[in-house]
Amino acid sequence: MAALAAAEEEVLPLLDGLADRIAVAAVNGPQATVVSGDTSEVERVSAYFSELGRKTRNLRVSHAFHSPHMDAMLEDFARSSGTSRCLRRRSPWCPTSRGGRPRPGSCARPSTG
Repeated sequence: MAALAAAEEEVLPLLDGLADRIAVAAVNGPQATVVSGDTSEVERVSAYFSELGRKTRNLRVSHAFHSPHMDAMLEDFARSSGTSRCLRRRSPWCPTSRGGRPRPGSCARPSTG
């Protein structure tokens, strides 16, 4: 994985036709995109932006998270997480992504989609 000082729109053309090897892992800001996937492809994209004088940083991770390499484990993850017992929370919880309290049952089961 690598963090790039680049807009997602600048990165995407460099990933064309390589969806099974590299992907945008995160967009952390207008000029902050993270890519993940095959080491050679991540290095290629990172080198491209380095040559343009942009900051790039290889991220020290154990896996290519948020990349096509994780797809193989999704079915097993869904199956094993489906056997977990979900308990009613005891303390208030407010997700930052939606900004409000969840409706009863809205957080009952994890989803990969």
